[in-house]
Amino acid sequence: MLDVFIGTLLTLYLRTLLQDYGDYDKFCKVVLELLMKLLDWLSGAPAGLKLNAELNSLFHSFYSYHLHLWGGYMRKDIRISSNFFLSIQLF
Repeated sequence: MLDVFIGTLLTLYLRTLLQDYGDYDKFCKVVLELLMKLLDWLSGAPAGLKLNAELNSLFHSFYSYHLHLWGGYMRKDIRISSNFFLSIQLF
């Protein structure tokens, strides 16, 4: 029950912050760029952490693909479904 309440509050807060889609698209683009930079940094050897090169490449490909999918969802589908999910959360 608490997670539904927090999700509803977060949804309402984000909707008030990002009223038009231009701001929302910019927000999604910045978040994706930051996550890709973090992923690129982690694919090296941060803080002396060394992984197998092939395993490191596999993780980088896997997570960059999923970030790409998530970004496509956030930029396109969320505009259509946000009103639907908000109405479900409020009832």
